[in-house]
Amino acid sequence: MRSDVRRHGRGTTRFRHEVVGGLTPAFEGLEPAADPGPTMTVYAAGPGSPSEQALHLLASWAATDASAATNERQSPSSPSSA
Repeated sequence: MRSDVRRHGRGTTRFRHEVVGGLTPAFEGLEPAADPGPTMTVYAAGPGSPSEQALHLLASWAATDASAATNERQSPSSPSSA
């Protein structure tokens, strides 16, 4: 199966996240020739880069935060005193 790409662009961009601070990933945007309009953009942090380290920290933080939220929802109610 063939998928022609009409346009693509690449470069780097900057994001600021409230937990991990600055990120500067590389990106590549692809627009399919058969269906102009939608664009797929892929972001990647270089191996060993500060952005990769920040993304690992963010993933760890998100997993810890999600785990805490799950534990809160699953904890039994306090027994009422009679």
